[in-house]
This record gives sequence, C-alpha cells and structure tokens, in this order.
Amino acid sequence: MLVAANVEKTIFIAPEALTMPQDAAIDNLLLQSLNPNNLNMRTYLNASFPTSDQPKGQVTWALLEGLTPRSRYELRVCWLATVVVSLQYLKT
Repeated sequence: MLVAANVEKTIFIAPEALTMPQDAAIDNLLLQSLNPNNLNMRTYLNASFPTSDQPKGQVTWALLEGLTPRSRYELRVCWLATVVVSLQYLKT
C-alpha cells in the first residue's frame, strides 16, 4: 500500500521555563501536551486550504512541557498529503 504523507520539522533551543498561569485559563484551551514522558501525540487535525480569512490555513496548538532550558529539540509534524503546508509560521 502506498500512502502519500507530508512531514515538517523544526529544530529549536528550548527557552527558559515559563511560569504557567495558576488559574484555569490554560486548561480552558484544552491543549494536548508533549513532554519527556509523552513524546508522541496522535490526533486528527482539520485539514484545510488557506483562505483570505485564514491565510495560514487551520491553526493547531500543542503544549510543550518539561523541556530542559538551552537544550536542542526537534519537533516533527506528519500528516496525510491532502494539502501543502509549511511550518514557516512556527514561532519558537
């Protein structure tokens, strides 16, 4: 079976740790978390083409936790080849 897929990756140096808000605001975002004990996340993303309202296409967020400051990390995102996407907008 042949499956067409896209893979994007970004390599970054982890910043100093941020203090997480103590209120429920971050929990209300319902973000899935990646951390040293949970290195993989399988989810279903809404694939969409860029539009005038969403010039970057559909936005998806994940929370990266437990990173060691000043350590090098690589983040890979893989998906079926239904749309051409770039991580050029990824802010680290």
